[in-house]
Amino acid sequence: MAGSDYLRALGEYMRKRQLQTFQPFFRIREANNEEFLDVRFTPTTIQNMIEFGNVEFERVRIPITMQRALVSIDLHLSSDPNKPHPFSGFSISGFPRLLGDDDTLRRASKLRHKKCIPL
Repeated sequence: MAGSDYLRALGEYMRKRQLQTFQPFFRIREANNEEFLDVRFTPTTIQNMIEFGNVEFERVRIPITMQRALVSIDLHLSSDPNKPHPFSGFSISGFPRLLGDDDTLRRASKLRHKKCIPL
């Protein structure tokens, strides 16, 4: 059986908590910057996690203000004020971290209109 049992379990957890008004999401933002990007888990994404044990998203471009930006990615699983999680989001392992390594910066420099880090 391919895929991760951990992702299947996380998908099942998300499925039970999704609402018409809320879908779990990743919040991506540069440290010390108020702007952020939310990447939502669609019902289809969650179902694929449960069935196949993997998760895929479209390519994301992260706007940054500096070449060597410290970026955090947090997983948000609930918006229920009656059952809040102890944290606003769960930090993804390895984050925050600098995304501006030399190879990434070379690729990002090709983007002319905005400074972005392609993931």
